[in-house]
Amino acid sequence: MAMAVLSAVLFSCVREEMTCDKELIVVQRIGEGGYVYTRGAAISSNTDLKEETFGLYGSLTPNASVPQPYFYASATVNADLTATISPLQYWPGLLNASMKFFSWYPYNDANAPTASFTDPEKMVLNYTANASAANHVDVLAAISGPVWVEGVNIHFYHTLTKVTFTFKKVALVPDEVTIEKIEFRNVGTSGKLTVADIPAATTEHNKPDFIWSDVTTGNITSIPVGNKMVTDEATLIGDTFLMLPTDAFPETAKIIITTNCGEQEFLLKDIVDAKPHAWESGEYINYNITISNTIYQI
Repeated sequence: MAMAVLSAVLFSCVREEMTCDKELIVVQRIGEGGYVYTRGAAISSNTDLKEETFGLYGSLTPNASVPQPYFYASATVNADLTATISPLQYWPGLLNASMKFFSWYPYNDANAPTASFTDPEKMVLNYTANASAANHVDVLAAISGPVWVEGVNIHFYHTLTKVTFTFKKVALVPDEVTIEKIEFRNVGTSGKLTVADIPAATTEHNKPDFIWSDVTTGNITSIPVGNKMVTDEATLIGDTFLMLPTDAFPETAKIIITTNCGEQEFLLKDIVDAKPHAWESGEYINYNITISNTIYQI
């Protein structure tokens, strides 16, 4: 999963003691291309964020003082990858102060995380994954600490794990096999992410390793639509799952595959024993399942 990068410029303003040039945040275009899944929306580059809205919070630290809230707003990414903040925000007219900016995505989706800033130096995201993978969202986070009255670079990172399934049939299999349901049971479905800084620790492929806490478990299902036929070629079927990262699955965590021929389940701990892996933030896991008359192999 490629990271999405935004660059923004926040200009100065004066109200009474502050001078105003009333310039908006300008988001510079970084990177090109990318794609977005319509069922289980995974952001693969900043271009996927066009016309999307993200949350933006500013924390102000006056000279020789403690951090304090400055603004809580949102910003919408325009077609040219600039962004419009609502309501407009301006640099305070202070000397020797500093600001820290927290950003999160999505902001106004029905399945978006909720953000809180009890401590102005930390962003806390509370998130519950929808029980249907078709409604999953890609939760992104960013922190920026610009030089005073200079550009604010917003660099989004993925905080969840992207999971998909491919299926292939092998010899001695019925002529027609269709995937009717893909289900995770007893996996993490809700949790809390506390972000004071972008993690220095990294995943297998050098992505920031975000750690979710207070995780509770539940079930998540994908009901394939459109193409759900298993063929002799490995085929991606079902929704994109966007899951809470973990390196320790519960003993009862499992994958259940329902076809027109019946149901098969796999314990995740057995899969990990056979092929060691973890769900890490920003990483992509694909489970490849082969199906014959009597054997399902993952």
